[in-house]
Amino acid sequence: MRFSGSHVGIVELGKRLYRKYASDAVGDGAAALSYYFIFSVFPFLLFAVALIAYLPLQTPIEHFLGRVRPVLPPQAMDLFERQLRDLLTRERPHLLTFGLLGSFWSASRGVDALRHSLNLAHGVEDSRPLWKTELVTWAITFAGALILLLATFVLVASGGFGLTIAGKLGMRAGFMSAMRALRWPVLGLTFMTAAGLAYRFLPDVKRSLRLVAPGAVAGAAVWVLATWGFGLYVTSFGRYHVTYGALGGLMILLTWLYVSGFILIEGDEFNAALEHTSRATSSTHEPRTHAGHRVPA
Repeated sequence: MRFSGSHVGIVELGKRLYRKYASDAVGDGAAALSYYFIFSVFPFLLFAVALIAYLPLQTPIEHFLGRVRPVLPPQAMDLFERQLRDLLTRERPHLLTFGLLGSFWSASRGVDALRHSLNLAHGVEDSRPLWKTELVTWAITFAGALILLLATFVLVASGGFGLTIAGKLGMRAGFMSAMRALRWPVLGLTFMTAAGLAYRFLPDVKRSLRLVAPGAVAGAAVWVLATWGFGLYVTSFGRYHVTYGALGGLMILLTWLYVSGFILIEGDEFNAALEHTSRATSSTHEPRTHAGHRVPA
């Protein structure tokens, strides 16, 4: 089997991805992402809770937990919910101010680590000035936060308003089934959109959206399957609380962030492997004007 528009087969592609995984230190990049993002999860939660509380729903926080609970493993969800309940006792102005600043700073460092990993994936050194790379990093961080907030509001608000309307129409059970079915596509679309933006703008290479789409789509599909599978594994076989005690939930969350970061980086490694063998790449996959120069193999 060969990919359309490319002269690379599945076996050859798999070998190239494995070589790039080792040479580009993908595991190290994923570890850096999980480190920074674990610090941004709860500050971002502060900000999200403050906004969700203003939705015109009777129990917006319960709706939010209801959307998150099927996605996270039970132990991670327990940690998540305990922290959320604790945050609800604090004053909203503090949540908005410190939550937003803390989350954005930590997340921006994670995005900057992602930029380094994606440059490695394409074999270039970033030659853009510091102010420009920081501007791109913060712009992608802000865009990613908006995408995540939008997905959260869609899941929470649609579940609240939609359930009310469906109940009046006598379609409550059908609506609940539809929401359960749509939860994963919405999460996959969120990952795909954020990944596409990162692949397009973070590395110092010139590419169209068409060239970043394969990795974003494949990455989203793998991420959804990995998230579902990891949750199933933790529920059925994982005994993190035995090894890590009270830190079991945190270790599960950290592991899930590591897996997510790994898939995010590998998505653009996949793009780079496809582009490397594409005849069209010779004219399109070059560093930007005033951009990074290619690292010798």
